[in-house]
Amino acid sequence: MQAIFWHYFGFIIARSAEIVFFDGPCQELWECYGPAPNNSYVIDTTGLVYSKHGWFDKYPNSILCDLQQYFGLPEDDCVQILDGSFVLDHLDSIEYGAAGEILYPSVDLLNSTAYDALIEVRRMNVDIPADWETSLCVTACLPPEQSIDTVLVPAGTAQYVTVDLSTSEIPADGRVRMRFRNVHDPTNQFIQTFYTVTSATGVNEPDNQRLTVFPNPTYGDLRVIGSDARPGRELTVTDMNGRMLTSSTLNGSVLELDHPPGVYLLRLYDGLKAIGRAKVVLLAR
Repeated sequence: MQAIFWHYFGFIIARSAEIVFFDGPCQELWECYGPAPNNSYVIDTTGLVYSKHGWFDKYPNSILCDLQQYFGLPEDDCVQILDGSFVLDHLDSIEYGAAGEILYPSVDLLNSTAYDALIEVRRMNVDIPADWETSLCVTACLPPEQSIDTVLVPAGTAQYVTVDLSTSEIPADGRVRMRFRNVHDPTNQFIQTFYTVTSATGVNEPDNQRLTVFPNPTYGDLRVIGSDARPGRELTVTDMNGRMLTSSTLNGSVLELDHPPGVYLLRLYDGLKAIGRAKVVLLAR
């Protein structure tokens, strides 16, 4: 029995349970980047498409399960118990910035149970200026007109979600009301409103939400200043595309940023609540 597995970046030729050829880029993408919006196919040697997936390994149609079924292999990994639950964590529901910036209010969907959870993310209401746009970003950023996505959050993990708002050059404010619902337990749901405020300079953030860091710009070594920067509190580093790069617990007031040169957003948390933030310019050493 022979089959070909193909997706946008390459293909596998497999005979029985042995993979005969596996191209390098595909392997690297699979292992390092996980799900990606690329069509995937299992095709037999007669040209018959055995299965097709719009995503490489996204629930519920993991192509790995199709390969196991095609070759008659055990499908234990394909049986999922979706009895998990979730809570909102690292909630950052208010974003301030300069007019014309893209702002990223965000939240983590935390599943600390022993089972996977299937979560529906829905944008319910949008109240933003006519020249703004908003995009829901879960496993990928959706077009502005698409308001719902579903994500599988494995046991003991969290899914980072942002509500991206592309603002205009005119200072304004807006809000987006979201619902996060457990598909298999409707009582496990949360409704949260995300707010954004822009100004001409982007400095209208309340004083109690500013985090003082020095020096800024920095070559990497950074000191967090203020009574809120207490040991045990959590500090996250996010890039300007909204991706959280690191999350660490403060042991003191000094930390080192080990990232490429650029602009980064630091957020300080007291439990689930964001209590301070600061933009940092990281220079090349």
